[in-house]
Amino acid sequence: MLLTISMKNFRKKITRIIIMYLFALTASNTCL
Repeated sequence: MLLTISMKNFRKKITRIIIMYLFALTASNTCL
């Protein structure tokens, strides 16, 4: 039970990092 909760939080963090990375990538591409 605890493991699944931690996995959900971990996945949420990963998704947020990926979204921020893609956002930064597109922003830098627009600036260039």
